[in-house]
Amino acid sequence: MQNDFKFSIVTAFYNCENYIQESIDSVVNQTLDFKENVQLILIDDGSTDESKTIALKYQESYPDNILILSQNHSGQSAARNLGLKHAEGEYVNFLDSDDKLSCDALEKVLDYFKRNDVGIVSIPVEYLGSDEEHILLEKFAQNKVVNVLEDIEYPQQNISSCFIKKDVLTDNFD
Repeated sequence: MQNDFKFSIVTAFYNCENYIQESIDSVVNQTLDFKENVQLILIDDGSTDESKTIALKYQESYPDNILILSQNHSGQSAARNLGLKHAEGEYVNFLDSDDKLSCDALEKVLDYFKRNDVGIVSIPVEYLGSDEEHILLEKFAQNKVVNVLEDIEYPQQNISSCFIKKDVLTDNFD
């Protein structure tokens, strides 16, 4: 049975037991209702630590929202592609397992998509395990719509901060 999720968050993980709980919590504890709006797809890329055990505990609490997939260690791109095949949400994000979202990120992203005719929304994310801000965060000092084909001063270099309309992904990258 397909759900009516707004978001599919695809997170590939490999030996990240020190970060994965905080990353998952940042998705589960959004101001936008998790159970109604979010599908969290966690892909174990062959972890040898307790990362998968931690993920499984979350899946027990949210069996309708959290899907765990496993693959032999094949890298982040292969894991993300696997997750994308199972994404049911209208918008897709590829959150890194050592990143976290602000508590109102999904609510703000959904509002932005509703108010603007865009295919991708990018937001700042917090990198776990570091007290320093990422150098690319300065581009988030103001809200603006950027045509990346025309304004090359705003490259998008981190997929974790992007929310992409699923039809943009599936229409262009089958």
